[in-house]
Amino acid sequence: TGSTNKTLFIANQLTIANSLTLTSGILNVGVSTLTLNGSISRTSGNIDASNASATLVFGGSTAQTIPASTFTGEIKNLTLNNSAGLSISQDLSVVGTLALTSGKLTLGANHLTLGLNASIGGTPSASNMIIASGEGELRKRFSAANLNAFVFPVGTGSNYTPVELDFTSGTFEADAYMRVRVKNEKSSFLNSNVTTYLNRNWIVEPFGITSPNYSIK
Repeated sequence: TGSTNKTLFIANQLTIANSLTLTSGILNVGVSTLTLNGSISRTSGNIDASNASATLVFGGSTAQTIPASTFTGEIKNLTLNNSAGLSISQDLSVVGTLALTSGKLTLGANHLTLGLNASIGGTPSASNMIIASGEGELRKRFSAANLNAFVFPVGTGSNYTPVELDFTSGTFEADAYMRVRVKNEKSSFLNSNVTTYLNRNWIVEPFGITSPNYSIK
């Protein structure tokens, strides 16, 4: 991506069929769509996909991974269109549309934060979902002015078990969000005498929200 501290802007839609190597500088998606159908390797460079019209597409047919520190800040729009799936090695923030067209997005130990006005596109299902069964959380920001119902399209990999959350009230700090994970395990709230239980544990917690009032499906 050029010399140190230099920026390369994408002027038109660009598809990279093979690998993308980031060695230094910034690759700025600008108002375009960057489609990555191969792997990403990084030593020092970054990708900037924060423009209000920027779209990043992960395609191809082999599993892909986002290396640590690849993105410099928020991603406007992100599309997963790879049936082999995508894994992340850094915390990500998507503020526009996260389109789950094909494949599973695996969080691992990293967090994915969706902005106040972010939306889920595509058709989430057992084939197209966010795997949040590790320590990584799917987070959605809320404020007093953004209390619409939201579906967290999460699962454990083998099963799609989403969480729908509908706020009615609460006091929200500037960076308030709800965080969701789901695991194939007995809930920690059940004591050792309980031997028959649903082998599914949803962890839904508020952050920066006082007196939250909401319903969950």
